[in-house]
Amino acid sequence: MRRSFAKLRCSEDTKEEQPLVVPHSGQPSQPPSEQHVDYQSESSVEEAVEESEEEFVEEASSEQDSQSSLFDECDYQLLQVKMFNNAFSITDVRFIAYGDAHHIVISSDNWRESFMELTIDNEKIYEVDTSSQFVGNTLLDIEDMVVYFEWDLIVKPIKFSFSTRGLPLGFDNDEDKWEDYEVINLIEIEGIEE
Repeated sequence: MRRSFAKLRCSEDTKEEQPLVVPHSGQPSQPPSEQHVDYQSESSVEEAVEESEEEFVEEASSEQDSQSSLFDECDYQLLQVKMFNNAFSITDVRFIAYGDAHHIVISSDNWRESFMELTIDNEKIYEVDTSSQFVGNTLLDIEDMVVYFEWDLIVKPIKFSFSTRGLPLGFDNDEDKWEDYEVINLIEIEGIEE
């Protein structure tokens, strides 16, 4: 019967254990008592174990810190967009970190005296009379998610935002409060007029 032995090797670059296969030499293996092993003193082994445990805890906490800051950075986007032909066009917008990429166009003939249209992927999603509603918001259904769309046409530059919240299954807008749920993705758009 042929056997292969595997040892674990720790890479200095990744600090992960990687299998290191030691091929079988064709000779029958010796029982553990007859194998040659280099032993260290018990105290130095214990110290090495303690040091590696401390390093592991430090690495784990620093990885969590970097992941949470990375998570925060990925979930918030501030985009400055110039108006072209009375519209703001933004490509590759994601309403959730790893969701589908969308093309958004927010347009109006006259921003404060007409209708504003929100188009996503060439489909008109929402329209509002901005002559009576310079500031407003609405809930949208995008990719089976509830996305909160807000606009403020009074400030300079004008502002739009899309926030996606972590809602439970069976969310009922009449019973549940939208504001009580955590924002998991926020896109803010500053529209710079020509």
